[in-house]
Amino acid sequence: MNKPELRKFMRARLAALSPEDIQQKSQRITTHLFASDWWQQAEIVFAFCSMPGEVETRDLIQAALDQGKQVGLPRITGADLIFHHLTQIDQEFVQHSYGILEPAESWPVLNPCHLAGQRLLIITPGLAYSRQKYRLGRGKGFYDRFFANLNACSGVNAFRLGLCFSEQLLDNIPVRPYDLPVDAVITEQETLL
Repeated sequence: MNKPELRKFMRARLAALSPEDIQQKSQRITTHLFASDWWQQAEIVFAFCSMPGEVETRDLIQAALDQGKQVGLPRITGADLIFHHLTQIDQEFVQHSYGILEPAESWPVLNPCHLAGQRLLIITPGLAYSRQKYRLGRGKGFYDRFFANLNACSGVNAFRLGLCFSEQLLDNIPVRPYDLPVDAVITEQETLL
């Protein structure tokens, strides 16, 4: 399957999950995440507001705030992601045309290139992940560009983590030269390092 066909297949697979399945699997994934060294050592967590069918992220965002971690959430600006600093879970969000909840433009920017020396955990969405830790996004390349820009930053200590349901973990996905793997993937059943 090529990437567009695989995206269509994965959207259908995720649509078959019940809200109860999503909630239960998300809780197990979050439990595994909280037990990880990456979570415990992270000073700053870059996360995302989950869309229907994705691992629910509200609890992990709240936990990061409760534990005194800084939290960054993405806003789509043109072809790029700009991360903004979240200070409380009930800050005002706006809905992007893609249906994604994102920070208001007025929130302070949290630029990872200015965070050298701090331990960053970047929690990354995806429609699918391979066992080689490559991700299949939604096709717009936002995270591919973000990771490429992050790699150009000097002294940034960032751990890239994919969260997905076991249904989203595939043996292989199509990979292009600019695709970058994440450092680990957590499902409700296993952790890939």
